[in-house]
Amino acid sequence: MSETDDLFSFTQGSLFEADRGIDLENFLPVKLIWAGRKMERWLQERLQKGYDLTIPDWLVLNALMKQERVSVKQLGPNIGLDTVAVSRATKRLAEKELVIKDPDQKDRRLVVLIPTDEGKALIGRLDTDLKAFEQATMKQLAKPERTRLGQHLANLSEPPIKR
Repeated sequence: MSETDDLFSFTQGSLFEADRGIDLENFLPVKLIWAGRKMERWLQERLQKGYDLTIPDWLVLNALMKQERVSVKQLGPNIGLDTVAVSRATKRLAEKELVIKDPDQKDRRLVVLIPTDEGKALIGRLDTDLKAFEQATMKQLAKPERTRLGQHLANLSEPPIKR
């Protein structure tokens, strides 16, 4: 047997003997979770301190800018929140007079949300501020890297194994 053959003479067991399990600091799913939580904390802090809003409040109000007169039930799936979270956010926004809750004319069980002028103005200010926040957060990445990151995150959004 030559020296080259000896270099590649692994047994199946020897390949994994040193395996001590997952190193959390280098395990991609955990790194994504940690990065997401950091971003969520930064965003929540910015929304809370500057605008007295939560992330669900902002998601609801932002969605209403694109689709006025939408029910709580319809809104949840569009913004990734369950109906309870949307209802709580809607209650807070209505108390701050940023949205109006209007009973649906066709189905009185549904509540239709309408942004107020104050809510629309707030979203205008928020959009400007959050775009600057995003730019500051991503400034260490060149534009092509940001584009690739967005593409990679989109690719990773679906589970790799469907059961």
